[in-house]
Amino acid sequence: MPSLKTYLQAIAIFVLLGASLPARADTVVYRQGASNAFVSNYSGTADGFIVSGSTSGNLNYGKYGMRLAFSTQKGLLRFDLSSFAGKYSSVTSISLQLSITQIYGNVTSGTINAYAILPANAGWAQGTANGAVQAGSACWNYAKYNTQAWAGSPGLGTPDVDYNSTLLGSFAYSTTQGSDPAMAFNGSSAYLTSLVSSWTNSTNPGILIEEGNPARDGATYIWGTGDPTGTSNEQLTITYNPAYSGTDANGLNYTAVNGQITITGYSGSGGALIIPSSISVYGVDLPVTSIGSLAFSYCRSLTSVTVPAGVTSIGDRAFIGCSNLTSVTVPNTVTSIGSYVFYSCGNLIDVTIPNGVTTIPDYAFTGCISLPRVTIPNSVTSIGNYAFGGCRGMARVTIPNSVTSIGTYAFDSCSSLTGLTISGNITTIPEDAFSNCTSLTSVTIPSNVTSINAYAFYDCFNLTSAVFLGNAPTMGSSVFLGAGITSGRTFKVYYLNGASKFTSPTWTDSANETFPSVNIGAYSPVSTWLVSYGFAYNTPLTTVPNNDGVPLLMDYALNLDPTKTQGASMPKPVVSGNQMSLTYYGGSTGVTYTVQASTDLQSWSTSGVTVSGPDANSNYTATIPISGTKEFMRLKVTY
Repeated sequence: MPSLKTYLQAIAIFVLLGASLPARADTVVYRQGASNAFVSNYSGTADGFIVSGSTSGNLNYGKYGMRLAFSTQKGLLRFDLSSFAGKYSSVTSISLQLSITQIYGNVTSGTINAYAILPANAGWAQGTANGAVQAGSACWNYAKYNTQAWAGSPGLGTPDVDYNSTLLGSFAYSTTQGSDPAMAFNGSSAYLTSLVSSWTNSTNPGILIEEGNPARDGATYIWGTGDPTGTSNEQLTITYNPAYSGTDANGLNYTAVNGQITITGYSGSGGALIIPSSISVYGVDLPVTSIGSLAFSYCRSLTSVTVPAGVTSIGDRAFIGCSNLTSVTVPNTVTSIGSYVFYSCGNLIDVTIPNGVTTIPDYAFTGCISLPRVTIPNSVTSIGNYAFGGCRGMARVTIPNSVTSIGTYAFDSCSSLTGLTISGNITTIPEDAFSNCTSLTSVTIPSNVTSINAYAFYDCFNLTSAVFLGNAPTMGSSVFLGAGITSGRTFKVYYLNGASKFTSPTWTDSANETFPSVNIGAYSPVSTWLVSYGFAYNTPLTTVPNNDGVPLLMDYALNLDPTKTQGASMPKPVVSGNQMSLTYYGGSTGVTYTVQASTDLQSWSTSGVTVSGPDANSNYTATIPISGTKEFMRLKVTY
């Protein structure tokens, strides 16, 4: 016959596999008078208080107890719940018991109210009037004596600045000295869970305690941590559901810890997966806040994934090897993505890096061979090793000026890459950073670059020009080895007038390698653009290179390839209802764009033209009302 313990375990397993998870409540008690709590008050000898609106000193020094006199005196209390972290999934109730140790004056009864201190004021710490640390005392105004100011107002007097104005809890008491009344905290399970979560970290904000009777003449004492007898009965009791691991109806494996859900695995049927924003655990809806490491690794049945708003991190290798995954919707709440996160997702064509991510880590998108484009947001400051290695479908990359470093092989073997803009704040282009980018025809090296390491542009077979906007950098070996060998044109170095350590008609770099070179005079965005497409840097912009009626100026203004016929790419008016609109690219440096309207093709004016934009791609849309039988629009560009 099985033991009672075995029998109970069997029942528990049956319940967990059933339709719903039953509520399970455990309790934990934290007491004062020990190292896990302390009370603060004002003054500094035997008792004290904080006076609302006080402007003198602005400090909160106390010893032994908390004195609450009149309606202006307040105190601070917090319990050290760090040992509770990781043990709960949600909190169902909280109660606070205080020890009334002394009542004096014309006090026959009273009410003690509690409020949650706002997180901005979480830095208050122990201290004394002279700045020395003293157990049982506290300094509410400075996290470290006289160095970090309290975020709120003097005397804790401003609701929703110093503390949450919603009453957390209260109890009434009578003249019975030595009583230990308790209050139950108000709020939903989700709110109480978030409250406890804020109390389990190193910047615990704690609780504000005040007398609720505005017309009283006397005082009430509550013993604090410094109670020399150690007999005080102040305690915080938390009823909670323990940390839990489970699987939801979608086949998502998860853990519920500290009031938050982390997705840890997947055993579902695949296809298009929408991750829910919350999962119910013990009857409490908990938010999904992170995608764990390896959560969807090698889930080849997945075709798309939508990550919900509220998720802040996606772990290492979360989607590695998801070979049939075509799109991942990532919300702007995500600020961290892990290394190898989309490694070898060969069919991925649509993914957005949220504006808030600061690092694109090593191997993040390596082997995403179908990814046609990627937008690196201005929040990113570093790009790791091999981050986009082998993304051979990617045609253009702009590395924003927020980026200060890129790793080795960061864009290696991006064989379709034809357009590259490098951050102006990068000082070093590392080894093999852009090697084997075989479609790249030109590169502009920003003025801040002081060194280019070995093989940085190795085997870029169609690279015919490198335009340097600053002084000659220190060069590693074979930086441009193989450049231009299949283009039919000689690779050349172009530099600006006055740049040091360059020479022409040839330049020998610091690695003793020699290249044909051209001084293109003063900086001009048009000159560097012309060179990037194989034209002489001083080619007149009135030139029509393809006999298609489109001069070089229009190609430059509209961000078009001047080596190709572009007549069919000119902006065209569109009629919708009683309006005509014209959409055009308007982001080229130095160009003035003007949209004009006419009814007779003779007289042109900007009157009545409304222009909106730009959008994310620097496109603008001009609109005019249609009021007659003939309406015309044209785009005029000047440089």
